[in-house]
Amino acid sequence: MSTYQETIRRAVAELPPGSRLRAGEAGAIARAYGLTVPQVRKDAERLAKRRNSGSAF
Repeated sequence: MSTYQETIRRAVAELPPGSRLRAGEAGAIARAYGLTVPQVRKDAERLAKRRNSGSAF
C-alpha cells in the first residue's frame, strides 16, 4: 500500500500544468486516508506549485 505522499505525488504528476484534482479523485484519496477533501486539494495544489516552479521533481 502506498503512502499518502506518494499518492498525492502520483496524482499531481498526471495533471497538466495549471489544473486541479477533480472532485472524484480528491474524494477518493480523502476517504482512503481519512482526511477531508479540502486538505487533499490543499496538499495537491501546494505540490503542483512546487512542480510548476521546478523545485519538486
